[in-house]
Amino acid sequence: MPPSLDPYPEDIRLAYDSKDPLNFILKVISGTKKSFECCFDHTWQSVQSNNSILWDLIVQLKLRGIRLRFITKITAENMSYCNKMMKYVELRHTDAVTGYLAISDTHEFFSYMPVIAEEEEEQEERHCKTQLIHIKNKSFVEMQRYLFDSLWTKSIPARE
Repeated sequence: MPPSLDPYPEDIRLAYDSKDPLNFILKVISGTKKSFECCFDHTWQSVQSNNSILWDLIVQLKLRGIRLRFITKITAENMSYCNKMMKYVELRHTDAVTGYLAISDTHEFFSYMPVIAEEEEEQEERHCKTQLIHIKNKSFVEMQRYLFDSLWTKSIPARE
């Protein structure tokens, strides 16, 4: 099969596991050199605030002079976390956010999301399944960057 028709090109990676996606995300984020943009909902906020390794990594990126732009839904319930975040990142609000997606240095895209479980599965199993999509395809990442920039422009800057 010609490489262009390969259904699993090397620049696309899928991972199913409750630990592997987060470890992979930490690896990608730690390699960021210029900019890191992400869009996330309230479920990711709890992951970020409860994971000291991830939070410390975000702080280190800021101290290294890396531009950090985050979009999320700001509510009364998450205001204290958002105020903490604003010390390190440019933060904007939108009501139209679900899941998690990120772009590192304009050449890597990843999305971390729960897997929608079938009705028959146990409730416990339903909460531990996650999926990570990691894409390095330049054209795809450029499209995602355009979408992120469009959402950034339409979202509301956060204020303390």
